[in-house]
Amino acid sequence: MKLAQAKTDAKKAGWLQWIRSEADERAVMDGHWFDAAAGTAVVSFFEKVLRHTMGASAGQPFKLLDWQKNDFLMPLFGWKRAGWAAEVRERRCFRREEARKEHDWSGNCQLFPTRWRPSC
Repeated sequence: MKLAQAKTDAKKAGWLQWIRSEADERAVMDGHWFDAAAGTAVVSFFEKVLRHTMGASAGQPFKLLDWQKNDFLMPLFGWKRAGWAAEVRERRCFRREEARKEHDWSGNCQLFPTRWRPSC
């Protein structure tokens, strides 16, 4: 399948905007796709079910920022690939680096640690 055809198919399916990088293009060429409903379900779970447990915000629901939704949760849980018995999440690890101060890089994130930890 050629990239142009893959992007045309993604546009018809409504998820072209999630092809944002060369890595996403390679994933699409390998047969991966974006499941917006899966990403949206996780975002809804965060905002409707989860609550802060400490500090001044204790008991308040999570209010996700746009980057947390669009650059973190949606891509992490929305990209799918065909698996052994069913469709599975494409990405299992995520790393975000953000400069907080000059020369201070931080933000390594481990989501949902399990007994089996795949390599990133």
